[in-house]
Amino acid sequence: MVDSRANTIAGYYTLTNYQVAVGELPPEISRRVPYTDVPATLLGRLALDLKYQGQGLARILLLDALNRSFQNSSRVASLAVVVDAIDDNANSFYQHYGFIPFSNHPSRLFLPMDTMKKLFEQEN
Repeated sequence: MVDSRANTIAGYYTLTNYQVAVGELPPEISRRVPYTDVPATLLGRLALDLKYQGQGLARILLLDALNRSFQNSSRVASLAVVVDAIDDNANSFYQHYGFIPFSNHPSRLFLPMDTMKKLFEQEN
């Protein structure tokens, strides 16, 4: 995200292919998956320049990242978007948008593509 007035980068995110062990997922999801590992999308970093925080831009970046991940999941398999929350604020931010903590790694969270499908269908 670029602030064209100041010709600076206000924020960014990264998306990469990822793999999740099915045993790390909650039972209501893992019991439906006949594999030991499943593909996912890693939201590796979502960051804003400090002077742009508090303006709702993190939400815009997150929704853009989720939308791109969801659209891409129809081309390249992905069960969920995974994030690593770097602190309690980040963890709360992601959980506010429906991300679920992994039971064995509470700072790692995921949002199933099924949830995103419902989210983006409601907006249309």
